Amino acid sequence: MKVKKIQRSILTKNLLPDIIIERTFYNLPKVLQQLYREKKSQGLHLSIGLDTDLGFYLLKKDSFHSVELLWWENRFFARKVSVA
Repeated sequence: MKVKKIQRSILTKNLLPDIIIERTFYNLPKVLQQLYREKKSQGLHLSIGLDTDLGFYLLKKDSFHSVELLWWENRFFARKVSVA
């Protein structure tokens, strides 16, 4: 299985502003919409980003230095993604 390593700084740089997410929410992939609503209702701090390799992705921010990649659109690009 190929592991795609992505820098945390790249993921946090490509985040969409909240106003864009609010206005285009129903144009996002359905799976992303459902997961975003589900995790947001749990009180998690989430962000949605857009990357040329990953497509749309959902990021959970635990703290300033800690992020977790919860979902990404382009599953054909990499079987496993590692955040460095």
